[in-house]
Amino acid sequence: MPLGMKFTSWVEYYDSLPTSSIVNKGKIEQMLNSFDHSLSSIDAKQAMTRNKDLVFLAKTGLDNTLGLFHRFDTSGGTVADPDESCAFILGLNNNSAILATPDANTLFRDPHTTAHKVAKRGDIMNCTTIDMVHALKDSDTQTIRARNFIPVPPFLIGPISTSIDSNKGNPVAVFLDVIKAIKAFDDLNKEDASFTEKAATKCKLLLHWFYVAMNNEVENGIAQLHFAPCTNEELLADSRQFKQAHFVSPQNPQAEVTQALINPLEKLAASSQTTQEALIRMTMLQEKVSSSSDKALSKIPECYMNMLLNACSVGEAKPSSLGDEAVKFFSLPGVKHALIHLNSLLENKGISIKISHAVANALYCGAFKWSNLVTPSGLSASVLETESFLRNDILRDAMVLEANTKFSISEEYVEKLTSTSIQFPTTSEQVIDRFKAMQELATLFFQMESFIAQFYISLVNWATRCKKTLDVRISLDPTFIAKFLVATDERVNIYLDSCMKAESPRDVSHRYLNHRSICDDIEVNSFFYSLPSSVKLVSATPPGAGTKRKADDSLQQLDRVKNHNMVEAWKLRPGENYDDVFQDKVSSGPLLSMGCYGCHKFHNKGFCYSDCRNAKSHCTLKGDDFNQFDKRIKVLRDE
Repeated sequence: MPLGMKFTSWVEYYDSLPTSSIVNKGKIEQMLNSFDHSLSSIDAKQAMTRNKDLVFLAKTGLDNTLGLFHRFDTSGGTVADPDESCAFILGLNNNSAILATPDANTLFRDPHTTAHKVAKRGDIMNCTTIDMVHALKDSDTQTIRARNFIPVPPFLIGPISTSIDSNKGNPVAVFLDVIKAIKAFDDLNKEDASFTEKAATKCKLLLHWFYVAMNNEVENGIAQLHFAPCTNEELLADSRQFKQAHFVSPQNPQAEVTQALINPLEKLAASSQTTQEALIRMTMLQEKVSSSSDKALSKIPECYMNMLLNACSVGEAKPSSLGDEAVKFFSLPGVKHALIHLNSLLENKGISIKISHAVANALYCGAFKWSNLVTPSGLSASVLETESFLRNDILRDAMVLEANTKFSISEEYVEKLTSTSIQFPTTSEQVIDRFKAMQELATLFFQMESFIAQFYISLVNWATRCKKTLDVRISLDPTFIAKFLVATDERVNIYLDSCMKAESPRDVSHRYLNHRSICDDIEVNSFFYSLPSSVKLVSATPPGAGTKRKADDSLQQLDRVKNHNMVEAWKLRPGENYDDVFQDKVSSGPLLSMGCYGCHKFHNKGFCYSDCRNAKSHCTLKGDDFNQFDKRIKVLRDE
């Protein structure tokens, strides 16, 4: 799936995933078998949580009718938050899909010990009418222990979704449409050598599941799944953020909202055991939403809030509240979401800048000013990070941050959250990117018309227009960029300080945000600024020290180490996600003879970096080391 691509429907989204092509061409049977009766209820739940690229089928509607659900996720179940919640998205129609909390006991219940007799696959595939489907007979040789759900082969997601909508989830009608779709799929791809499986053969488990579903047997059949609207704030926030990142906004929001209120009513009624509870939860949720803004802003100290409101003003009156986008940011559930939100904002704008834990944490708490008088921090261009210098994954770091926050936080991690390391860019293009990032942040927090946003807009325009002048100044003075950035940061910091102390915007002086006084001096080569002693060049940490390197005088990137002798069986497989299988699993593996753990990035992805904690394992493993690491990989792959 191309980075940054947005979709108009869930069917379009799943069709674009690499997993869909891989499964359709040769992994249909493997996918279906990975959720068969052999899994325990716990393993089935874990497998569904991991496989967010799959869509599942179950009896989710009235009168045992069928429905699709996807993106099952959990929250809680930890020491800090022992109550576990779960939710999935019910339906593929953007207008009516809802985030629902299912009855997990029913969903993941072990199949009945007595196998259900089913019709032969060949007889099923010969059906062309509803009457022929009804006339199918049990076979003495064919049985199935069906779960209450089953994964859907990607090529059937669209046809099943359409059939459910047009037939109101009737199992028999949907069953017939699935038979027709399988035949059409095989006929379409019969000349394509890349399709190594015949769907009519490999979808046997799905066909038998449908056979059980249409017979409505209570004893060892497929149970109806009850659910209620999800009220877990973390799961709701994750779902909203995912949709915002991957789906285009509706052309007619009011029409979308109206339609979205109609279909879920039928779905609510399907949960006969939880209807009353659902209405109560919905009422409570409305109350929470109405006061979420007040609660979100209440965590910001009063002096910081006064600073933000004064900085938002473009006249003499102080605004009564922050802008919608700022309130949305401060309403996020935690620092993890704040980190992702800010970096997604810059990524969507095509700006090659990343925001660190420390900066996201400071901004989330309203700490926009410098932590001391001489070191830039908070809302500062100096503390942003140029993307080319990094090799970390923002989302992965955010998850690590959340995990550490829920449990105990080491002193090292506290320092990472609160301390700010500065790494200045080296080119005029990177300076312009910093100012563009600051422009987006200022617009987010203070709106486009604010003096701070206009200050950075002017800097972006000037730097773009006078890029050649910047290049000359950079070539003549290796500390020019540092002086330029810190000088502009200091002006913003002084302005914010005056905003914090002022009772109203009338008491704030905007002369600090006059970019011309700096830019004119640069153009005539009379710019002068004394860098504080805290801003200095540092040498690189020796490889293997276990901490992230600082930049040296030339700000060179870390040395990339490539594995030229990879073991074929250890390489990432098609459709296998490194983050899901191997990420953060190193320290739980076996200790090798060289005194460190085996590096999965080096041996599974084929490259790593010279500062890796387990750099000694960046070699060809032999003997017992090979056997231990091979066994570890098989365990992680559930083989």
